[in-house]
Amino acid sequence: MVGIALGLSACASPVGDATAAAEPSATAQPDVTTSASAGPASSTPPFAPSGGPGTTLPPSIKTITVMRSGGLAGLQQTLTITADGSWTFVDKRANVPTTSGRLSPDQLRQLTTWVTDPAFAAEAKLPGPAGVCNDGITYTIAVGEFTAKYERCGNATSRPVTDKILALLADATAL
Repeated sequence: MVGIALGLSACASPVGDATAAAEPSATAQPDVTTSASAGPASSTPPFAPSGGPGTTLPPSIKTITVMRSGGLAGLQQTLTITADGSWTFVDKRANVPTTSGRLSPDQLRQLTTWVTDPAFAAEAKLPGPAGVCNDGITYTIAVGEFTAKYERCGNATSRPVTDKILALLADATAL
């Protein structure tokens, strides 16, 4: 379903080869919980990298929320990841059940590394694509109080850390 919607979008580009860095997928299981919404936008992440074993997010990060919207199909999807790596995926456009699962410790460790990387915050400050892209896909990634917005449309500015985050989540969750 998502693959078809992305395939129809002329401006949406694939995540790329970053999936090679992602760990094996978690199994999706039905769930009925709802997701949290993103907090206000800010320019720098309000957290420091975790020095722990990587089995939970740093204490200052309660959730990571990824919202995917737009495209020809009118996507309205939300993925919420909690501190212990549990995730919930809601697709408001498609009439499908909410799914959930859990990231592996290695996946959570890698995700934590990337969302706390100063390069991710720097990428969030890059300008979006010029002009209007009616069939582009917009990603909003909220990490605690920090929010990054990323529109994929044609040859948009390169965001390698953001692409790695999205590739890992696409491989490990229902996103």
